[in-house]
Amino acid sequence: MNCHFQLCWTAVLLTLCAALLSYQETNATEKSLDTVLLHHDPSPGGVIGWAAGSILNLDGKQHLIMVLTANYGGHDNSRADILRFDSPDGGLTWTRLEDASVFQGMDHLAKETVTGPTLLRLRNSDILFFFTVGNSDTDCGTWMRRSSDNMKTWSEPKRLPYEGYGEVCNDRAMQLSTGRILLPAWVSMDRLASSHAYCFYSDDDGHTWRKTAPVSAPRGSTGRKTDPAAEEPMVVELKDGRLMMLLRVYLKSIYVSYSDDKGATWSTPRSSGIPAPGSMATINRMPDGNILLIWNQAPIEAINGPFPRNILASAVSMDEGKNFTFVRNLDGGADFKGKITMANVTFCNGNAVITYSKSESMKNTYNWRVQVIPLTWFYEGDKKQVYGEHYIPTLNEGLRKLKINVKRGHH
Repeated sequence: MNCHFQLCWTAVLLTLCAALLSYQETNATEKSLDTVLLHHDPSPGGVIGWAAGSILNLDGKQHLIMVLTANYGGHDNSRADILRFDSPDGGLTWTRLEDASVFQGMDHLAKETVTGPTLLRLRNSDILFFFTVGNSDTDCGTWMRRSSDNMKTWSEPKRLPYEGYGEVCNDRAMQLSTGRILLPAWVSMDRLASSHAYCFYSDDDGHTWRKTAPVSAPRGSTGRKTDPAAEEPMVVELKDGRLMMLLRVYLKSIYVSYSDDKGATWSTPRSSGIPAPGSMATINRMPDGNILLIWNQAPIEAINGPFPRNILASAVSMDEGKNFTFVRNLDGGADFKGKITMANVTFCNGNAVITYSKSESMKNTYNWRVQVIPLTWFYEGDKKQVYGEHYIPTLNEGLRKLKINVKRGHH
């Protein structure tokens, strides 16, 4: 009798568990949009790769403006235009390619290319547009234009006080709580034998600019000749007033640096405890106050220089950037043979609007993808996986084993 009762009760529990799992699966948050917005076009005169975009909310409601690089040659220094696309509904639909307009051409400014667009609205309602002008492998940097009438008209381009080869990457500009404008940048003065991060900053709404000292990562790059390397920085302002900068390096993890004086000086970079190839990471404050990270997730043993970039993942920090969890795959997978890169994110109507480049091969034949995702989706990732300060011992042990295997000729 007892045995029969136990069997019946076990069956009931199993049925309830199965029902609960089914309920959770059917009620999991779904993406509102996940699609290719623009396809690369290999025909003569076509856009070989779409890359480096920035999105601005024009009316504080649903009207989004996206500026995006159309690259006609497939190389960093290929001829390009920056095009404008509009969305009237928070990123769900966009201007058709045939109706898009050239927002910034090469004109008389650039000998090789234009790229790296960033739109930033200031507290005084002015909108600043930053973009990269490339002339050679020793002359490449950031220029700026200003609109004081909500993008109806623009000032003439103004060159920021840069030297060498580098840029402020797309969607990196920010205005701090103090009103200071901060532009995280990077530069190479020796044709990419080495690279270093730094910041432009302005305390008068972008009319004059100053530069910080270089921020240099440790030597030891793997899979890349640039050594030391510190590139494509992005900054988030922390609640305690400090700034946190993430850096692209070739040391098998994202590196991090901090500023206690609103970006004028920076600490020596160290590992964040987040395994990653040398690729662009994106970080942004979410509307709920937590911090969202988007990056190329990869196991330590698979990382070699700037690759792999076959997975684009997200994670959330609830402790001001010390640790990131709720890890979730945005796109790609271990068996994906191409590369995914250059993501940017903005928030609108309770959604994250994420755009990025994705190539089905290792060539720079990038399609431009857009995802519109309810914020609850990001909290349904793997909360058992934690990257950051808590992961540093595991990361260091993995690096130690790799060095041992290299010495033994196994890697």
